[in-house]
Amino acid sequence: MTPVDPVFLLIPLLRVTQPVILSLLVHTPCAEFLEQTTGSGNFLPPEDLIEDAASKLLSGNSQPILSPDDVQHLSSLRCVQAAMRHVCDYKEITAEVVVYRYSAERVQTYLRTKAARLSQKDVSELSRTLTRGFAKDGLMEDGREDILNAARLRAACDLVSHYLARDIYESLLSSYDFAALDIHMKILKDEAMAVAAAKMNAIEAKESGDSKETNDQTNDKKRKPRNSAGVEKLKKANTKGMAKLSTFFQQKK
Repeated sequence: MTPVDPVFLLIPLLRVTQPVILSLLVHTPCAEFLEQTTGSGNFLPPEDLIEDAASKLLSGNSQPILSPDDVQHLSSLRCVQAAMRHVCDYKEITAEVVVYRYSAERVQTYLRTKAARLSQKDVSELSRTLTRGFAKDGLMEDGREDILNAARLRAACDLVSHYLARDIYESLLSSYDFAALDIHMKILKDEAMAVAAAKMNAIEAKESGDSKETNDQTNDKKRKPRNSAGVEKLKKANTKGMAKLSTFFQQKK
């Protein structure tokens, strides 16, 4: 069985506990509402926080998401309790009582840590596909270590994105500076497009030349007068042993 990081199970579940308001957009041609996250919510024991998340998810779903037994079991798992500290702010009320509140900042910090670990050379090189891709893009050459590291980091973010909502993934990407990598990739793209355009122009020029040659041959055939059927038959006649026509006009000796 493939191990699963419980953090990726808690993020979509607990993020719905964030308070949400509807604020009216003004100074626009057409007023519209935008859903905005505000505040941080209340600190709750883990079972109460998970139950609150489940009830919010259930409000828009006719089928139960989590039963009370599920909530109790999920919140009692040691791996979940440890993972909650990566996605929540927390307070230790007593040695036995700890309360939690979902934190988008902690989520991003954890995701950046995971991306940094996955982007390490010894980890990324386990993927032959990634290594071939980096080599193809010229990132394995000397002097491009910084761009190569950025490419590994972006690949790590892309891998993590399979377990994240789109907005969380975009927020993670925006926390990095990939400007140098983007410029390098754009140069490669422009060069590839230039080569493709040159090949296409060469093909079109060749096709145009072949077409012109064919047209010239056709026009030559049209301009050349055709012999009559009688002349063509005479050309094919067997004249072996026959005197030439000019001999009939020579003076007799």
